[in-house]
Amino acid sequence: TFATWTLGAPDVVTAVATPAPTGVNGSLAIALGTPSGATASLHTSILADSATTAAVIGTDARVDLHSRYYLPGPMTLHQYEGPSLAWAEAEAEVEHDALHFEAAETARRIVDGERGSPLRPWADTVSTLEVMDRVRAATGLTFDDALAAR
Repeated sequence: TFATWTLGAPDVVTAVATPAPTGVNGSLAIALGTPSGATASLHTSILADSATTAAVIGTDARVDLHSRYYLPGPMTLHQYEGPSLAWAEAEAEVEHDALHFEAAETARRIVDGERGSPLRPWADTVSTLEVMDRVRAATGLTFDDALAAR
């Protein structure tokens, strides 16, 4: 989701997986390429305690989103010409599950009688799910295989 939100929908999706004992993808490495030439390199694992950091790397700077990048927290801007700037969100660090903020936004929108959110439009969600389908296809795991492993 973070990669497709940052770079847009990829036209190239490759993936390599190591299965978990249950048959689902235990460790997964993904490479994405976009029509603009941007790339993303992603890794996730349920077999080991891997880092939960992210970096957005551009031609003029790099932004490092530190541990548990999906929560409010510290980040550092490394300018290639100029000083590096470190900052943290004014909000106190939180210890919620990863989908806490999404659940709160969904609940607020439902209470307001809405059927979607401009923060994450349906088209973006569908695009991310299509990428996930392509990742599963690249690893040889089908959606039915994943369900059967549960």
